[in-house]
Amino acid sequence: MNQELINNVRVKDNNISNVIREINAARGISRTELAKKLNVTPPTISMIVDELIAADLIKEMGTGKSIGGRKPILL
Repeated sequence: MNQELINNVRVKDNNISNVIREINAARGISRTELAKKLNVTPPTISMIVDELIAADLIKEMGTGKSIGGRKPILL
């Protein structure tokens, strides 16, 4: 297997683990907060969250308070 591909898989696995850990610790965190806290791009967070929701590992639990704009969906 190509070393770059192996590294990419490791980074993705690490990101998934970090997302799950942060969601469990926060018990209500938005995708935007996750991206900022983990220093990962919002599209990457959305992709990971969508995969975890599809696998029934996490759920959306309503909306949070907004400081302007759309209310965040909490995980």
